[in-house]
Amino acid sequence: MQAVQRTTGFVRALVALGLGLAFLPRTAAAETADVSLTKEVERYLDKTAADPAGPVPLKVTWKTGIRFKGKDFELKAGGRLMFDMVFIGGENDVFNGGDSGDGAFDDDDGFFFRRLRLYWSGTVYKNTIFKIQIDFSSASNSIQEVYVGLKNLGFVKKVLFGHFKEPFGLEEQTSSKYITFAERTATTNALGRSLNTGVAAFGEALEKRMTWAIGIFRTTGSDGSNFSDGDYALALRITGVLWQNKDEHQLLHGGFGLSYRGAESVRFRARPIHGRGPRAIDTGAIAADDTAVFNFEIALVWGSLSAQAEVFFASVSGAAGTPDADFTGFYIELSYFLTGEHRPYKGSSFGRIKVLDPFHDGNGGWGAWQIAIRFDAVDLVDGVIAGGEMDTFTIGVNWHWNPNTRVMFNVIFADISGNDSNGDLTGLIIRFQWDF
Repeated sequence: MQAVQRTTGFVRALVALGLGLAFLPRTAAAETADVSLTKEVERYLDKTAADPAGPVPLKVTWKTGIRFKGKDFELKAGGRLMFDMVFIGGENDVFNGGDSGDGAFDDDDGFFFRRLRLYWSGTVYKNTIFKIQIDFSSASNSIQEVYVGLKNLGFVKKVLFGHFKEPFGLEEQTSSKYITFAERTATTNALGRSLNTGVAAFGEALEKRMTWAIGIFRTTGSDGSNFSDGDYALALRITGVLWQNKDEHQLLHGGFGLSYRGAESVRFRARPIHGRGPRAIDTGAIAADDTAVFNFEIALVWGSLSAQAEVFFASVSGAAGTPDADFTGFYIELSYFLTGEHRPYKGSSFGRIKVLDPFHDGNGGWGAWQIAIRFDAVDLVDGVIAGGEMDTFTIGVNWHWNPNTRVMFNVIFADISGNDSNGDLTGLIIRFQWDF
């Protein structure tokens, strides 16, 4: 009843404020109509508050995003906007295609929206969860995470049905809103797993210091559907907090992942600079009986200092006369907040930065400043399969204006040894990001 009274009082005040903010001269008749309208609203609210079968009170809040909360439900509206300015240059052989002149990178820089997403998610009737997220950054809109599920099932924390990320890899499981660099590594892009359609269960143990997830998927297109035969996948991820000091913002995270596919064809490839550019290394389609990718991950947070690394091993069992093949990749990154913030850890990945002194209206602070470096290497060459090799070194500076807004500066140096491109490539990414 107190919640109803608070909501009633808020709406009454809002109505009174709205009726009092008229900018044009008011006649006596208009004032009388306003008084009558106010009384009608008050009578309706009094009736609603006294009627237990009436509408459920709704509480709307902002916590780095819009939240709607009622008796048996909690909903959230959100989205992300990432606008990129990309500039690329490099050696003639890799930039312009050498003697052939058909290089893929000669016109690859420009301005564009890397991501432009909206979503609606929540919990209804306390245990049913859902999410609908669409990306509008390209002419053909694509679904991202679209699922329904159940939570709080005892040993199982939640079960999802639909289109979502396979549980595999730390960098992939950390949202693009919160990763340290503008793009994920070439290693993760080549050997990792992302969105797929299926069912997965997630759980926690050891007082939430350990997490586990396992799912069965069927590879699909961007619309989340597939009516063809074969290509089933199994994904597994186990993580743990090996050591933690919450008061000092210190922890050590470790994890292991497995992705197994009984696919007739498999392909590994990666881009060198940004997520919309051409792929510099590519195995092409490989006839396979099955494919297994193993992943080991580790991360350290020591106050404002953070380190993270992953190693990937892919093993392909060839079919139809194709020999077996093994591919590898790894990355390591270091970052540091000059202004005292830290990377927040929750569950089994990293989340939103809490800016200590936001930058706003000329009277605030200077926001949060973060510097970072990263090296990653991926090798897609084994025997007759010459997908190429690529080493990438990235320097990053992130300026977080507030918890929802940041500007990212990434300088990328890529050393490529591929089928059509060989040499060095250099890129600059400037990203303006806002999300809620």
